[in-house]
This record gives sequence, C-alpha cells and structure tokens, in this order.
Amino acid sequence: MLTTATKETLQDPVIQRQSHLPIAIAATKVSLLEDEPFYHLQKISFAPDGSRFLLIDVSRLVSLYFSPNDILNYSHFAHLRICKPSTRIMVGECVRDVDWFPLMDSNNPATCAFITCCKDHPVHLWDGNDGSYRCSYCAYNHCDELVSPHSIRFSTFGDSIFCGFHRRLCVFDTQRPGRDFIEYSLTSYRGQGPSLRGIVSSIDSKIEEPYYLTLGSFSGVVGLGDYRVDQANFLHTTMRAHNGGITMVRFVPGSSTLLLAGARKDDDIVVWDIRNTNKVVYRLSRKSETNQRIGFDIDHTGKFVCSGSTDGIIRLWSLQNGRLFMSWNASRWSISSVSWNPCFPLLASCSGQRCFPVRSHSCLGSKQGSDSSSESIESEWFSSNRQMKQEDDHFVYRNKVAALWYFQSL
Repeated sequence: MLTTATKETLQDPVIQRQSHLPIAIAATKVSLLEDEPFYHLQKISFAPDGSRFLLIDVSRLVSLYFSPNDILNYSHFAHLRICKPSTRIMVGECVRDVDWFPLMDSNNPATCAFITCCKDHPVHLWDGNDGSYRCSYCAYNHCDELVSPHSIRFSTFGDSIFCGFHRRLCVFDTQRPGRDFIEYSLTSYRGQGPSLRGIVSSIDSKIEEPYYLTLGSFSGVVGLGDYRVDQANFLHTTMRAHNGGITMVRFVPGSSTLLLAGARKDDDIVVWDIRNTNKVVYRLSRKSETNQRIGFDIDHTGKFVCSGSTDGIIRLWSLQNGRLFMSWNASRWSISSVSWNPCFPLLASCSGQRCFPVRSHSCLGSKQGSDSSSESIESEWFSSNRQMKQEDDHFVYRNKVAALWYFQSL
C-alpha cells in the first residue's frame, strides 16, 4: 500500500518517485462509542527513545501508545496495523503543552515520565509506563493565585522545567516539586533593552548550549536569552519573525546557529541564523490558513524538517538548501502535528480540525477529492456516515486519526 504524491503546484516543485514516498503502516483506532465525541487530535509526540508516543486530544484526553516492536521486520506492508492505547489519562482541562523527559530510557522506569500543562491547573508530572500521577509544579502570581503556563519544556539534561507565562518565564527544579521557582521578567525597564510582550507560546533550548533559550510569543516576536544571568537581563535580543502569533520555535540539532519558527495563519516556516537576526535564511512554504496550531518537527540528524498543513498534505524539506524534498497527501483534513522517531525511520502524524456544519455536511476548507493514501487509512473506521450525522448544531470536530509512516529510503 504505497502512497501517491499530491499533484499540486508547489513553490519549489520536485520530481518525486513513488518508491521514495513513505508507507502508512499503522494508525490509531477511533472509538465510535457514544460517550466519546469526535474531538480531534492536536499534538503527537514520540518519546526520546522512540519506544512510545503520546496523543493529545482537545477533549482533555492524553493517550499513551507503545510503538510496535516488529514494525521493521516486515518485508512488505500489506495491511494497516491498528494501534490501541496502553493507557489513557483524563486531565482537568484542555492540554496546552506536553514534553517528555529528555534522558528517558525504557530500561530505567524512573526516567519514563512526561509533563503536561492545562488551563487552571499546575504542571503535572506523569509516569510514562502506566500513566500514574507523580507530582506537580505550581506557579503563583503576585496575588498568591495559582497561574497556569501556556508552554512548558524540559531542559537539555532534564534538571529544570521552563514554563512560559504572559511576559515572564518561570524555571522549576525537577527534583523539587511544589511552588519553589525562579522568575524571569521578559519586559525591559523603561524600554531599555529587549522586551518580549505577549504570551510565551513555545520554548526550546540548544543541545550544545543547554542554558541558551529561545522563546516564541503570540505577539509574533522571538526572543533569545540565557537563564544563567540575573533575572533583569535574561533577554539579550529579539526579532520579529511573523505577523501572527508564534506557535512553535525549534533549534536545529547539530547546528548551533539555525532556528526555525512557525506561526498561526502564516504559510511560511521562517529559518533564521542567530548570528545575523536581521536577515532570513529562507522560508519553507506550507498551508496554514486557520488559527489552528500546525506543528513541525526536525529529525535527530538535523537534515530534514517535516510539517503538517491545513490542506492535509505533509511536506518534507531539506535543511541544507531549503528545497522541498517530498510531499504526500496524508488526510482529508488538517494535519495538526508531526513527530519524528529518533531511532527508526518513522514519522507520526495526527489530523483533525474543528468544523462548522453546512447544508451538505461538508467542512469549511476541506477538499472535495482526496488521495488514495488518506482514503485507505480512514476507510478502516469511516466506512459509513451514520455517526457523522449526529452532529452538534454549534460545531463539531472531525477526523480523530493518527498514523505512522515508514520511510524506505531517506
């Protein structure tokens, strides 16, 4: 079951061979129970050792899946494997962000953990094997009220947890849960020095320089700083990356200078060289026409970057020259998130979007036709439209599907 490339006019067209395109080998099964609504998946994330992955649902559900052990022993992939979750965690509110412990090792159960942040809840640390609760990290404002971060991130060695708030950054010690944290202000005193306004929506750190951070905000500004300095001088430079709100910022592994940033309602992923922040290296074109978060991910070698899109097409670029390497139609709906497996040539993607019903029961922004790859994946559980007719009068969520793609040659 090979996928076929979508015949569309791209900004940088490439010749794509059918044998080079990835194969859909596994997918998550959507439950059609009445008590489980059709909420879409908003994020997927592989563990650092590639043994499992997380699926984040807008219905306050976090599902833990284990990667198939014999997935690379197949000589051919004749049938689509259906993955079932090993455990599910119902959190208090919609999950804003999630991150794995970076030094995770399946042979050491103590390191199998991940953190989540939700609205009106502290940061929770969960067990990566059975989904049990471990501890919490609570942040408070000047009125001694509990505040919830909008973005979280482990440090490179897992000794600290970074939490992004409105105009401030809080750093927790991983070994000391509770309310002890160090606060860094992101606004300058009387306009002297760089300032990062708005909500901190994404955080990332360098592998080579773990104390060097990049912060993206919903004001469209990316800030660079070092949290080893005093709280007043955390930021040392800012740059205007997008007109819309930044949804993701990532350093390129293996490169100490390249930085990628993506925003909502912006079709470009901007690639920066932090040595010269006044000039963009190149732009990677995708489709992001709504306010939905469209995530991208960089492989562990730092050679390729992959991104979802609102048109259901997954695009893969080469970071050496910024040229489009391949693209394929993965879903009839938006691809909200992608994640590379750090150990195997596997890519995980999840799809779905919030839709408003119209007379023809179609979705705004959806395509009338779809590719054979997306049809073959979704026909496993969307063989009839009986459940689709039970829609809400206000809005509905469609296509709660995640798939694993195997690259034969990359």
